[in-house]
Order: sequence, then structure tokens, then C-alpha cells
Amino acid sequence: MKRLIPALAAITIAATPVAQAETTEGYINFLRQVHLLTGIQRDTSIDNAGSRDAFFPIIFGGSRFELHTVKQSPLTSYLLDTEYVNTYTPTASVTIESDDPFTGTPRTRADQGFTVRVTVGGMISDPAVQEAARFISFNRHVQSYGPNGTGENLNRDQATLLEQSYIGDNGVTSFTYSINEIPGAARTKIRGEERYSLFSLPDWQVEAGHLATETIQIWPVASGTIDGVQNGETIKTRIPQVTVALRDLYPDSTTFMHVYEGPQVIGTIGQIVLGSAVVVNDSTPQNRDLTISKWDELFTSDGEWTVEVLTQTPFGTDRLTWTTVTYDRAIEINGTVTSAE
Repeated sequence: MKRLIPALAAITIAATPVAQAETTEGYINFLRQVHLLTGIQRDTSIDNAGSRDAFFPIIFGGSRFELHTVKQSPLTSYLLDTEYVNTYTPTASVTIESDDPFTGTPRTRADQGFTVRVTVGGMISDPAVQEAARFISFNRHVQSYGPNGTGENLNRDQATLLEQSYIGDNGVTSFTYSINEIPGAARTKIRGEERYSLFSLPDWQVEAGHLATETIQIWPVASGTIDGVQNGETIKTRIPQVTVALRDLYPDSTTFMHVYEGPQVIGTIGQIVLGSAVVVNDSTPQNRDLTISKWDELFTSDGEWTVEVLTQTPFGTDRLTWTTVTYDRAIEINGTVTSAE
């Protein structure tokens, strides 16, 4: 890989454990510097440990340093190690930020945005030098996990290259995405990942090199239903047993059902239904099916009542579903009055 070094560089290369350079009788060690563009080279004998400055400046085209040892009898030369050094190289890193403070692999929800920050160093601004010294490649891949997928055993070679651009400025460059681009028709139910990779550009001597990669996972928006009671229904006897079906609960979430008197109003605080709370602290979304019964004591008077399911995530509190019923326990007695006359 190309490395940024001063005009005269210090270089350290090591012998392999199989054939170490010797300074004992019968061996001579030398270090060779070869300028790859002109072919100029210089050799000098060295000890079997230590470091030294380059013989001549590292100019355009770079130099190859070779560590040799020569056995004098029989005359045999061994090339122990090599290293390529050029006058330029990019250094780069990438980070991804979302509203989820999770410290592992970055993640967010399908309806949320995120920011990608690329930090670059070592770029040369002189337009006369080759592009490999002035730019790095910025690549954005997207890949769906499929229905109910979690990314396990994913073949990332099948990801789609959505964007490829070039960054030529040292410092931090930020890219803000208001929404993900993972394939899928139901946008709130997207599951997948976006991968951001940085590469150096190839030049006539060196192939493109991988500099950094960061991935963000995208998880679906949770949803829920309350089955067993109909919106607008009037209940005259016991509050019926209901089933609460929760789908795609976010990996860091708390979900519960609560009851409050009156029509549905977002932000109203009610009484949490016993047995309805679900806490998820996982790496992937979760599904839950709950059965709620014997909860009549929460309906303390006749009238209109709202049953609501809320989920709390790093992105705030969202209502998954709700239903409003009328509770009417009044007993009506119909009768007739007769006379013996």
C-alpha cells in the first residue's frame, strides 16, 4: 500500500524467520533501493537489525526497498523482504451516525435518516499529479435482508452498487441521507443494510486499495393490532379477552398497552394493562403475541374508553394501534303494570 513519507525517509524492513540476514562469518547483508520510474538503484551493506534513511529522495514513481543476504560459500543470494514506498497515499476512515446511540454496528429504523462522515488525509492538491494522489473512491452499496431476514449468512457480493463518487479534499466530508435506498415495496417494512466503502485509486504501479468500510443496518417500523374488540363497539358485560399482535419491535424498545377514559387523543397518559409490557434489548427486531384478560378493573365508569398500544424507541414514542369502545353496564328493566280492577 502506498504511504505518505518525507522526501528522505526512514525505512525498516524485517527478515523472515526462515532465512534471517546474518552478520556472522560467511554472510553479507545489504539493502537495495530501486527507483521504479528511472530504474536507478543503490546498494549498501547493513547490520542485521536497525533502520536507516533512504539513500535518495522518494520522488514520483516511488521506490522499492529490498533486504538481501548473501552466503559467500557457495555464493548464494537470498531476498528476505521487500517494501514499496511512494511519496503519496490517502488515509481515510468512515463513521455513520443515527439517532440510535447503540455502540455496536450502527443501526436505524426504516423511516429515519442518518449521516455518513468520511475523514481523509494525505491528498495532494496539485492537478499535475496523477489522480491516485488526489482522490479516493467513495462507494455506497445497498442490500435487502428479505422478509423477516436478519442478515445472517448474507452473501454481500450480491449487494447493489448504488453510488460511486470521488473525494479529493482532506478533512471531513459529510453525507446526510433522509431515508434509506434498500430495495423493497413496503418502505416502512424494509430490512437490510447500507455499506459505505473507501478505496484508493489504482495507478500504473499499484492496484486500488481498500481503506475503510462501515455498515448501517436498517430495521422495519413496528406495527400492532388488537383483536377481540371492535372500534366503536358497546360493551355491556365483562371486558372481553383480547389478543395483541406486535410485529417488528425495534431492537431497543419498550412496548405496552394502556387504557384511558375518553376518545383517542395522542399524548394522553393512561393506565398500563398488566401483562402487556414488552421490553426488547436485542440485535434484531422481535415479534410478540399477547393475550390480555381479566382487566375489567381498569374501566372504572360507564362511557367512552380508549385502548392504545405504544412503543418507545430511541426515536421517540409511537402509537402502533388503538381502539375506542363504549362501556355501558347500566341494566335496563322493561316491565308492565296491571290492575285487578
